[in-house]
Amino acid sequence: MRILEQVGLDFKDVLLVPKVSRLASRQEVILEREFKFLHSPQKLTCIPIMNSNLDTTGGLKIAAKMAAFGLLGVLSKHLDLKQIFLALSMYPNKIFYTMGIRDSDWDKLIEYCRKYEKPNLVCMDIANFYCIPLLDNVKKLRELLPNAIIMAGNICTPEMVEHLTFNGVDIIKVGIGPGENCKTREVTGVGYPQLSAIIECASAAHGLDSLIVADGGMKTSGDVCKAFAAGSDFIMSASLFNGCDECDGEWRFNSENCKEQLLTYGMSSKRAMSLYGGIDKTYRTSEGNEGTWVNYKGTLKDIVQDLLGALRSSMTYTGARRIKDMNKTATFIKVY
Repeated sequence: MRILEQVGLDFKDVLLVPKVSRLASRQEVILEREFKFLHSPQKLTCIPIMNSNLDTTGGLKIAAKMAAFGLLGVLSKHLDLKQIFLALSMYPNKIFYTMGIRDSDWDKLIEYCRKYEKPNLVCMDIANFYCIPLLDNVKKLRELLPNAIIMAGNICTPEMVEHLTFNGVDIIKVGIGPGENCKTREVTGVGYPQLSAIIECASAAHGLDSLIVADGGMKTSGDVCKAFAAGSDFIMSASLFNGCDECDGEWRFNSENCKEQLLTYGMSSKRAMSLYGGIDKTYRTSEGNEGTWVNYKGTLKDIVQDLLGALRSSMTYTGARRIKDMNKTATFIKVY
């Protein structure tokens, strides 16, 4: 046993310090980025914000709207082939096909490629990529889709950034247990403070010409700004979008038959396992909240506009004309 002596930081532990800047207005900042990738020959131009692939936020409606607004959409791995094709046919370069590593996930992907065409963007979603034998899955995926932009995770330390990068991953998902419906830290005692994970993983990735996405733990627009300032190339969130009009799932309605609350839950919860298999496995336990009611937040368009407005303001405060400049101009001050 050993103890790491350095202090790990989360979003709540820091603030961004304002800087003297030549920017005269929020209108001068540029949110859109063009990305090149280490393994894929494709280029991607977007505002680097994406929805999480949970049941409630990974549906067709949210993914399509995100893409239409110039952001990125990520589909739930539990959608059927027709739903996936409908989304990818509308926005083939802005929406991620998502899969796991079960045999059924591979069969589904192969059937999709045979019936339609190979997807341009693919997310391999695994809760724990620290099992080294699982790396064979990303190598297999790269061999099957040599030109695709591949996003995979989750991890939270630099050494796994290296492993995933060397095995064909373009964008690495960073975050073990930070999500509001994830109980991995509570149940297993395993995790890493998300802001420190972003800082350390971004440093490792950028040295290898790889990219990271901060996945989870961002509860406010300010947290998104801090994630970009810490070095994340993309951000992925469920909590920011849960409760918007376009969410799938179970809604509560008020007396006027208007949406009032959305039921959300972790994808490693007993509820999710009962829906998609796994609850009968004696070696598994629930690592997700069984159900949390989230208040209705309005339309996705309104949420995105507010989020992008906050990001523009933060960039103006910190003197960053482009999102990728935030990591260069940012100074954090600890507040604990």
